[in-house]
Amino acid sequence: MFEPIETERLHIRDVLLSDKDAFFGYMRREDYWRHVPIEPPTAAWVESLVKHCVREQDRDPRTHYFLAAVSRESGTVIGEAILRTAREESVSSL
Repeated sequence: MFEPIETERLHIRDVLLSDKDAFFGYMRREDYWRHVPIEPPTAAWVESLVKHCVREQDRDPRTHYFLAAVSRESGTVIGEAILRTAREESVSSL
């Protein structure tokens, strides 16, 4: 489980299945996807992404973190953070 991070304005936490509509709400906006190599997201694509990310939370060791950035003022998901960790043997070979 990811230990949530609190800032003055944000609560950063693991994604929940119930976040899918909020993610779709901002991911479908052109200013979100225009400069990344993806097609405009559909509701089905976002739902699949969220389900995949929730499944990833149970991996051991966990190496991928797709996190929800939630406005503390409104309680609304307003963004995401993506973190990936390197395995120790990968880092030691550098």
